[in-house]
Amino acid sequence: MIVFMYPGQGSQQPGMGEAWIDHPSWELVAEASEVTDRDVARLLLTAGADELTETRNSQLSTFVLSMVVMDAVTRLGTEAAGHAGHSLGEYSALTASGVLDF
Repeated sequence: MIVFMYPGQGSQQPGMGEAWIDHPSWELVAEASEVTDRDVARLLLTAGADELTETRNSQLSTFVLSMVVMDAVTRLGTEAAGHAGHSLGEYSALTASGVLDF
């Protein structure tokens, strides 16, 4: 049984999106930017630690990157039997399981 786990606020770090920028799942970053009217790619790629510490930035960047990673793993054919998250990660888990829309 595979369960996907999602982190909460505080797991963010500068440059945390760099490994994903060329992956097809990165398209979710553009979608999130459009919906939130924020430059999510900049948060994931170039924002400094101080900026990422702000709640509005840490939660957005952590949630969106969680969705990017989940999408990437799903594209490989891996299906989760369940989703769980800590704190903010609960929203990621609810979204990944289809309870909430992205």
